[in-house]
Amino acid sequence: MKLAVLSLLLAAAVPALAAPQAPARPSAIDVDATIQHDRDLLTKQATAMCACDDGACGNKVISEYLLWQKELELVRDRKGFENYTERVAQDEMIAIQRGIIEDCNATLLAKPWAASCKKRFDTAARDFARAAPRTYAPYKRLDFRANGEKEFGVRDAIANTRATPGRSWEFVGTFGPASIARTEFGVTDVPDTWTMVDSERGIIAARRYGPWVAVLRVESERWGDFEPAHHPLTKLYFEKLRAAADKCERKQ
Repeated sequence: MKLAVLSLLLAAAVPALAAPQAPARPSAIDVDATIQHDRDLLTKQATAMCACDDGACGNKVISEYLLWQKELELVRDRKGFENYTERVAQDEMIAIQRGIIEDCNATLLAKPWAASCKKRFDTAARDFARAAPRTYAPYKRLDFRANGEKEFGVRDAIANTRATPGRSWEFVGTFGPASIARTEFGVTDVPDTWTMVDSERGIIAARRYGPWVAVLRVESERWGDFEPAHHPLTKLYFEKLRAAADKCERKQ
């Protein structure tokens, strides 16, 4: 009798112990196919945006891009779409194409006032070159004039200026698409107010203006007794170029 009862108990227990785990919940979409679709779509939009010559063209492309962004946000917290949204965030090609769209849009939006922005940077650089020898007497014989623009990334900045007067000093200023801060200066988080940023190369002042950013860098091995941010030449350069960048954004 006891053996019969034990046999019945084991028969009831074994199926429960051996039951397989429930299968993972399937994705609500075909992730691979959708990711490829997004890559193709964004590549097409990036090509179209960078080929635009006027605002009407740019508005059409950016509207399509913003619709894609909105759809992505709508499914971000929905069950079954976790794998997809995670893959989008990690996909290098998608990130590159999004950056190209945003940069080319920023350049297109700045087109009506880009020439005046460049002139303001050039004027600020000349003002700095005139004032620098008087501001720091030990360098009164150095030439602080801009000595040619430095290219920033694949897509040119709206305005560039660069001076290398000697004694290891370099003064660089740029205004352009926001990605320049990351790709050319290694600054990943630029606030919408002027901020001092330590870097591996000199000292940086940066500010974001919506889709644009201004980045100023002063580099030297001869700061002397001054803290880099407090050196008279650093302060003078940042003062002159910050004013120019602010006027660019205000389109004055």
